[in-house]
Amino acid sequence: MGFINGKAYRFTNGYYLDHALNVYGTNAASTGRNVCLFSDDPNDIMQKWIIKSSGNGYRLHSAVNSAYVLDCSDGSLSNSYKNNAHLCATSQTSITDSQVEFEYVSDNIYKIYLPGKKLYLTATNNTLVSGLPASSISTSTALTGGSGGQSNVYWAPASTSSKQQWKVSPSVDGGSSNPYAALNWRYVYDDKKNCLGYYGYDPVGAYHLHWGIDVICDSGTAIKSPAKGTVYAVGGSTYQHSDNPNVNIDNVQPHSSMGYFVVLKMDKPDPVTGRTMYVRFLHLRDVSSLRYKDTVYAGNLIGYTGNTGLSDTAHLHLDVNTKTSAQHSGNGFSISNTINPVNFFPDVSFPDNYYNYGVK
Repeated sequence: MGFINGKAYRFTNGYYLDHALNVYGTNAASTGRNVCLFSDDPNDIMQKWIIKSSGNGYRLHSAVNSAYVLDCSDGSLSNSYKNNAHLCATSQTSITDSQVEFEYVSDNIYKIYLPGKKLYLTATNNTLVSGLPASSISTSTALTGGSGGQSNVYWAPASTSSKQQWKVSPSVDGGSSNPYAALNWRYVYDDKKNCLGYYGYDPVGAYHLHWGIDVICDSGTAIKSPAKGTVYAVGGSTYQHSDNPNVNIDNVQPHSSMGYFVVLKMDKPDPVTGRTMYVRFLHLRDVSSLRYKDTVYAGNLIGYTGNTGLSDTAHLHLDVNTKTSAQHSGNGFSISNTINPVNFFPDVSFPDNYYNYGVK
């Protein structure tokens, strides 16, 4: 299902289980107002956050006043320390300080990542007071987490601590146990109702291996990056990659089977194996918009669907694997290093003519 644009959510901390992300105090939201933990209360508007799309990510708007967003202090305000979590007027903040991504941990458990500063929303590392993190906090001590460090929320480098994990309510995963459900694969293709393909063994003809799915769509359909990554290879009969980065791909011919193609090396690893994910987009109309080592973000254009290479009709071949040596040639794939792309579309009902041959 994923996060729904414009919907209000609540976030309870994975370590302080009975405490939620809370705007400090009882007054209207304002720039510099502290964000802390407070006893979980589903009816408290101070604990409700409206998720809104922002560029390649999201912003968390306070339900108290949606003109204010969760922000990372840059230390310029006299009443807010650097990297403290506080509110800021949307018009006064930046993408660097307020645009976040949600990193899937498990069902309805996420990390809140600030890619502009490479920091994660984190509950205080200090000891609770009387088991109630925000029971005795005052305006002055709220900024540093109180005399004992209790209650505050700040932005910190990545950690395995559950203090960086947040349970989301209402549910965003629909009870799914799919570890790929939270990735932004909705960007790849806006209407996946016409999926037709197979992963594993082709059920027609010679039963050759086909480690991907085919998405049937009109020629010229825009295909977008699912998440942040780097162009690992791009081209056709010849291509730019680490061994020949200076190839002029503007005049190359399509590869005999793959057509024009792009391979992305994703920033985030496979959530199951921890290995690097490589995503191939095949049979594109052209590859003129990208070059080797280009950085792409979720929603950036990869190219347009075509009918190049071994193809009977316009479609996108999408495959995901974790073996670098197979990226250029298309050879060497095996069930052990490929990922069924259907996993990345948990909200799509594939039709009866989607074949699942060869999947163990």
